[in-house]
Amino acid sequence: MSTENPVYKVGDVVNGHRLTQQADGSLAWLPVAAVPVEATTPVGAASRASTPSDPPGAPDYKVGDVANGHRLTQQSDGSLAWLPVEASAPAAAAAPAKKSKKGLWITLGAVGAVLLLLIVIGSLNRPRVDPAALQTPTPAASAEEAVEEEPVEEEPPAEVTVPDVTGIPAGDAIAQLEAAGFEVLAVDDMDATVTGTSPAAGETATEGSTVTLTVEEKPELTLGQQNAVGKAEQYLSFTDFSRTGLIEQLEFEGFSTEEATFAVDYLDPDWNAQAAGKAESYLEFTSFSRQGLIDQLVFDGFTPEQADFGADAVGY
Repeated sequence: MSTENPVYKVGDVVNGHRLTQQADGSLAWLPVAAVPVEATTPVGAASRASTPSDPPGAPDYKVGDVANGHRLTQQSDGSLAWLPVEASAPAAAAAPAKKSKKGLWITLGAVGAVLLLLIVIGSLNRPRVDPAALQTPTPAASAEEAVEEEPVEEEPPAEVTVPDVTGIPAGDAIAQLEAAGFEVLAVDDMDATVTGTSPAAGETATEGSTVTLTVEEKPELTLGQQNAVGKAEQYLSFTDFSRTGLIEQLEFEGFSTEEATFAVDYLDPDWNAQAAGKAESYLEFTSFSRQGLIDQLVFDGFTPEQADFGADAVGY
């Protein structure tokens, strides 16, 4: 290629071609017969083009060469055109470029920075909590605890009078004494007659203290007395007797008067109850007037008082 090229202006005609400025500002040698602008450079002739100052047949140029202030540029439709150097830069930039990974990392970094900034702003706007407010308050000592408790003086136990329980069975005596507020030591024979207490009846003792009973001790029985008592219990288990009637029945069985009398007094049943039971048994098999029933009971050995009680018990 020559170092100096002749200078042509738009409209010059050389070798049947006219130097023409196209709509995009580029210059091209077009046939005088007015060939369309897009046909100035055949598609696929990317490696060959003429300068705007050279008519066809000038030296070959490649894409990117600059001559007379114009750069040989490949258009988007594949054609070649000489464009002013200032106008060719956007066209060159139009070529698809590879996406830069660096730009992607910059974008992600910017997004992360924004998120971090939002977190920092949120933490600054969060209300502050006084650490002292989170501590469990120590309960103040109550006024009751602050005041020293004065010892309460317990009232002394009451003094109670010991009731008189002499002459009654030990079981009944214990019940009365416990009701009065005393503790009572048990005895072996709850049916034994009480002959005294300690403290004695009528004296005062501390409530809750212990009272000891003294009971009548039954004598040792002879063999005859033991048998008389056993026989008397058998009779009383199936029928009613007066005192004299039961003694006579035991004597009839062969016991001495002393043994029979001992057995009856040893058992000492309720004679009023015996009279009532006897009166009822009489009325079960025959009829009696009140006086007749009383006379019959007296005849059987009951006292007049016991006979009256028996008549009253059956409804007379």
